[in-house]
Amino acid sequence: MKTWRLTSGHGGGQFSPPEVPPGSNDLYFDKVLTLLHFNTNPYADVKGNTVNATSTTLASDSKFGGGCVDFGGNGYIDLPALPASPGTGDFTVEFWIKTTTPSTGGVQAIVSSPARWSDPSLFRIWQNDTGADFGVVNAIQLSRPDGTGKLVDTKTVVTDGLWHHIAFTRQAGTLRAFFDGKLMDTLAGNADYFSSISGDGIRLGAGFNSGSPVRYTNAKMDDFRFTIGVARYTADFIPPTSAFADSGPTPAPDTRKYTLRGITGLTRIVQSYADDANAYIEGLGFDFMFQGLNLNQIRVSPVSNSYITFQSVATDYSNLGPATPALKKLHVGAADRSWFGLWVGLVDNGDAYTIRWVGNQTNSNVSSNIDDSDHLWEVTFYKDGSIVLVTKRINGSPSAPMANSVTGIASSSSWLAQIPNLAPNSAYLFLPSDANGNTWSVTKKA
Repeated sequence: MKTWRLTSGHGGGQFSPPEVPPGSNDLYFDKVLTLLHFNTNPYADVKGNTVNATSTTLASDSKFGGGCVDFGGNGYIDLPALPASPGTGDFTVEFWIKTTTPSTGGVQAIVSSPARWSDPSLFRIWQNDTGADFGVVNAIQLSRPDGTGKLVDTKTVVTDGLWHHIAFTRQAGTLRAFFDGKLMDTLAGNADYFSSISGDGIRLGAGFNSGSPVRYTNAKMDDFRFTIGVARYTADFIPPTSAFADSGPTPAPDTRKYTLRGITGLTRIVQSYADDANAYIEGLGFDFMFQGLNLNQIRVSPVSNSYITFQSVATDYSNLGPATPALKKLHVGAADRSWFGLWVGLVDNGDAYTIRWVGNQTNSNVSSNIDDSDHLWEVTFYKDGSIVLVTKRINGSPSAPMANSVTGIASSSSWLAQIPNLAPNSAYLFLPSDANGNTWSVTKKA
């Protein structure tokens, strides 16, 4: 066998091309759990996992890269500890294999879980022997480890001495087996066949029996990869024509703005000398999910405490603005004794929405000298679900940025809770950790 890969959690359409064009980066590299090319010995895992080889040989007749592992009928490789497993989700297991040795007197284990050979809760991939439950003899199958029957197999004899690409995938509960890019077998199966690998790892080239190797394979392997969360193939595809990529795509440049934008292009919706002034914003102009709520599909409503926060019910604050619905919502409002101006609008060609807040603690006209107020900051919502906060002054003066509870930003809000000390003259990037914006990570950008 030359290259092996397992991928989990991704579905595809009716046609499954290679996951990336030959020679380019892997779109799902962040989901790859382990990747071995076997070009040199000691063997190295591109993802940094420990690799322990026993009685294997580095062979030169590889599929790619000038080297492959020869198990030789008495060698094996252990990956003793892997950081995760696909669980009941999608996955892809794939590798290249080359052999002329038929299975006689027992199956040959190619990939197996690190527990008893007969443990029915765990997986194994083997070269079939004769038997009612083994499918086509000398084909490759993904099996229930207790030997009671196959899950899916490649239905094609592999012992012709040529390199063959083998892949097993699961997408939305459907298992599939592929031989050289051809879909050969399907089965409904959503059990957790891989429950042990996140702690105990996997073995290549042999099986386990209470930790001891059994059922050796007499084959060569090249490019072994295990990816969780992605089903790379769901229909016929062209097998890879080069080694699996060692990196992901180059990140797109960050075009977010981490400095104050000013009022150019924004609309002033509040300039008030009255206490507890408020305003309405009729959505952001694009879908933005926060705690399961689409902020573009509700009226964004203010409260008197001068926070932009996300809370669950209207009673979170006193002195709410008029017609405030008792729903999760974006609160925008003025604090007691705060005289403020509020500018809003779509920016960056409609790809973002900025709220700019300016105010003083004294009865002064904020329209004059608006960039030298006691509090000045901007929050920008982006179409990709991120938030950027840029501050100049917050709640008083730079020496006491959170003093006096005057117009500022609520530290109880879930996205701001990641910052222990919100500072003036700073910029922060908030990225949602799930699709609904229930949890966030933050990076201080300036």
